[in-house]
Amino acid sequence: MSDKPRTQENPQKWDTSRGQLSYRLDLTKESNLLKWLGSFSFTGYGEYKYRSNRQYSWREAFDSPVSWVPTGTIRDSRVPRPGLPPTSRTLRVSIGITSAPPTAPRSSTPLPVSVTAPINSTGSAAPAPLPTSTYITHTDNIMLGQVAADKSGGTFNSETTLKTAGIVGQSHLLDDRLITTLGWRNDSTWTRFGNPGQPNTNDFLNSDGTTFNPDIINHWNTTIYKNSGHTDNVQFVLHPFVHTPLVTRMEHGDTAAQFFGDLLAGSRSTPTLQTAS
Repeated sequence: MSDKPRTQENPQKWDTSRGQLSYRLDLTKESNLLKWLGSFSFTGYGEYKYRSNRQYSWREAFDSPVSWVPTGTIRDSRVPRPGLPPTSRTLRVSIGITSAPPTAPRSSTPLPVSVTAPINSTGSAAPAPLPTSTYITHTDNIMLGQVAADKSGGTFNSETTLKTAGIVGQSHLLDDRLITTLGWRNDSTWTRFGNPGQPNTNDFLNSDGTTFNPDIINHWNTTIYKNSGHTDNVQFVLHPFVHTPLVTRMEHGDTAAQFFGDLLAGSRSTPTLQTAS
C-alpha cells in the first residue's frame, strides 16, 4: 500500500555541559639548576552531552464520533501495522447513492459499509464486505481531523548520552629546547530507543484509536547500548638551536641573516605517537 501524506512533529532536546581545570608551574625564574626544568602545565577537562529526539505522526481522516464506527477503530489511512491486537480493525466506508432500496427516503444517503478483516501473520489484510443487500442510512456531520498514524515512537525516538574525560600535560624543558606533550582521553556513549509499544509492538494508541497514549509512546526502552574508547597522545618537539649565541646574532642581522636565524630557531623535529582503543 502506498504511503499517505503525514503531519509530523520532531521535538528535540540537546544539552551540553563542559568543565576544565588547569594548573601551571613555572621554574624559569629560578636562579639555580631548577630553571632548566622550565615550565609545566596540566589541564583536565570533562564534557557531558545529552541528545533526545522524538517523532510523532498524524494523518488526515474522519474524526467524528458516529454510531456506525465501533469505539477504538483505528482511523489511520494505512493498514494496521503488525503487532496490533487482533481485535483492532480499520473501517473502510464508501459514501454515495448506489441502488438504494425503493423504501429509502430520497433525502437519505445509503452508506454501503465494508470492513477490513484483522491482519494475519504476514501483516496483510483482506476486505470482508458485508452483504451487498445491506445498507445503513444515516444523516451525520463528519469532520476531518488529524489522527495518530504510524512512523511514530519506537525506533523513531532515541536518547543518547555522551561523556568525555581527558587530561593533557605539557612541559617546556631546557630553555624551550624540548617541548613534550602527553594526553589521554576517554569517550563513552549510551543510546536507547523509545518504548516498542504496549502490550504489543507498535501499539501506542489510547482506546479511542485516534490519539497517542503519552504513558507509552514517551517512555524509553530498557535496553541500553554502550560504546566507549580512549585515545593516548605522546608528542615531542625539539628546538636544538633556539637561544644559542649564533642564532641570536643572526636574528639581529640583516634581512637574509634574520631569515636563516628564524629558520634555525624554529627548526624542529616532531616525533608523535598516538594510540586509540
